[in-house]
Amino acid sequence: MSKKRVHEIAKEQGLSSKELLEKLHAAGVEAKTASSSVEETAAMQALGNGSTPAPAAPLATAESATALPTACRRPHRPLHRKHRRPRR
Repeated sequence: MSKKRVHEIAKEQGLSSKELLEKLHAAGVEAKTASSSVEETAAMQALGNGSTPAPAAPLATAESATALPTACRRPHRPLHRKHRRPRR
């Protein structure tokens, strides 16, 4: 099958990365951090879900579709002295 990151599999299964790492270590799967790549089938077997991956979560619900997006602004950075407004 394909390799996936531990944190991606944990998110799909509704677990924390730490919990999934503990289960993987108990099953003998080598993964050190949440960004480690593991075989998806090995991870599912370690979780006891068989060899098939879990179905994807539903995309959007009516409640989440009405939520307003948050603004993403970069922090203010002062202009170079050459580009500042002239003093009065």
